[in-house]
Amino acid sequence: MIQLAGYFAVLLHAIALAGMAASLGGLVFCVLVLRPLAGDAHPGVAAVLRLGRIGIWTAVLCFLAVILLAPWGLAEDDHSWPIMEYLGTGFAQMSLVRLGLGVVFGIALSTLGRQATAPARWVLAGATGLAFALSGAWLVHAVSRLSEVVPLMLATLLHQFAALIWVGSVFALVACAGARRSEDPLWPQLLARFSPLGMACVAALVAAGVFVATRYVGDWASLIGTNYGIMVLAKLILLAIALTLAALNFHHTRRWRAGGNPQAVGRVLPIYIEAELVALVAVMLLGASLAATPPATDLTGERASLAEVIDTLAPKTPRLLPPTREALMADHASSLDFFNPATEMDKAHSNFNHNISGLLLLLIAGVAVLDRLKIARWARHWPLLFLPFALLLQVIVEPTGWPLGDEGFFAPLKNPSVVQHRLASLLPLFIGLMEWRVQTGALANTRWRYTFPSLCFLGAAVLLTHTHVATGLKAEFLIEVSHAGIALFAVLAGIGRWLELRLPPPAPRLTGVLWTGSLMAIGFLLLFYRET
Repeated sequence: MIQLAGYFAVLLHAIALAGMAASLGGLVFCVLVLRPLAGDAHPGVAAVLRLGRIGIWTAVLCFLAVILLAPWGLAEDDHSWPIMEYLGTGFAQMSLVRLGLGVVFGIALSTLGRQATAPARWVLAGATGLAFALSGAWLVHAVSRLSEVVPLMLATLLHQFAALIWVGSVFALVACAGARRSEDPLWPQLLARFSPLGMACVAALVAAGVFVATRYVGDWASLIGTNYGIMVLAKLILLAIALTLAALNFHHTRRWRAGGNPQAVGRVLPIYIEAELVALVAVMLLGASLAATPPATDLTGERASLAEVIDTLAPKTPRLLPPTREALMADHASSLDFFNPATEMDKAHSNFNHNISGLLLLLIAGVAVLDRLKIARWARHWPLLFLPFALLLQVIVEPTGWPLGDEGFFAPLKNPSVVQHRLASLLPLFIGLMEWRVQTGALANTRWRYTFPSLCFLGAAVLLTHTHVATGLKAEFLIEVSHAGIALFAVLAGIGRWLELRLPPPAPRLTGVLWTGSLMAIGFLLLFYRET
């Protein structure tokens, strides 16, 4: 129960952060970028404010759900919820304060949307939005520290605020779809005016992030030997991806300002901005997971060595045959035994699941490469290989549940890891069916062609909010190392395929190499996965 509530809390927190970015960042974008160039009556202002209203009310609902989930996760064996005890904690009280301020900010944004030409309403929205953002300072790791409490609170707040403005501004640029036409002079002006704001946000985000990370990670050994540290590394990699895409935007904007062809600014840059937004949302997912993960400095006795991490990722003989059902049933831990360690048979079955999945994914990626190189016409049907892959996953994903075990289909769903695995095993089914129809031309010119990259992003989101390491144990961390790598490559695969589909033809060859290469990398990580 605790783990399931914790998983949903992380997921809801991540969605809430995206909603906060759309509302707070969108408001800042309107004030500093859009209104000075286009005025209050421009349709882009209404579009950004509309997105902001959706964002803030989404955030409010998610924060309310997180508050309701907490007593559920703390329920006693007799199923009684310690609601009053929870509400008596400082964390719950500050959560309620933040929730109330979010409602006030939502009302202010809604009022502003009805009359965007009233200066007083902009001031009110800005003041309530700032109060809403500041209220989160009492809900971060810094509050529980024994030293440097105020500096850590301020640094975390600056880090979060810079991220919200950056991500929210990118949301706003995507919302300003009407200004993307190459003949519209507003679009390149928006990009040029946003560049200094974006660079300031990046500088503040990195500076504050480095300060916080050095206090919570501690040393290099903790960076590579704990879940908190490896998530910080993954966050840095995703940030580097977002900055690379932002650099492309900056490059094209500079060329336009120097008198270059504005066509690239109108046709290419919006697509790079969409991809940048995906990477930034992935960073927010990791941020929500980090907020629910014990800092590395608190896990002095549960750190993996560099040799152990390398051994986890190194090539090894895969297990391509499952343990017998008799052996598995004789020595297994139920998926509902949250606090009991996995048995040797459980580990053997998990290794088989991952290794056979890696082999199948390498086969899929290899046939996709044949198709891209135009070596064999039949290779265009490569997505159909996802169908037996999905069927196999549904059968073998949970050995104690249906159809292999005796626990039925629904009973194991009380375990968040089982829920995540079941959801993840459905993704190949939809990817295979939809991408096959795209490859054969039936859906090539419809929005369904974006199914493959979208589901890559969804799979990455499931892994980035994974909860294997809620207790901070070293054995669980070594499992999560592979999952973090798979999530990163899933984001890259989605971005590569998205750019290939969205960029004006002919798309750069690098986009195809990016997504097929990422699929192969995921395949190798799964093929050499090993629980010990």
